[in-house]
Amino acid sequence: TVNAKMQMFAMDVVVPAGSKLQLVVSQTGDDYIPSPVSLGYVTIGTNQNSILTLPIIERDAQNLFTPPIWYNEE
Repeated sequence: TVNAKMQMFAMDVVVPAGSKLQLVVSQTGDDYIPSPVSLGYVTIGTNQNSILTLPIIERDAQNLFTPPIWYNEE
């Protein structure tokens, strides 16, 4: 079992049921001290029967972040 502790940046996205997500875990070899705000961890196995569990947060549309609209004025 690999216990991968990492800092993740939250994104407001909707992933339709039945979609596939891919998590790539790699090692850089650089020394890295995790941020103190990293609260969670992901545990995955190293075989084909491994299960990745991520939190699901239910929000309605008014709680989603709406990015500002960018107009390229030249």
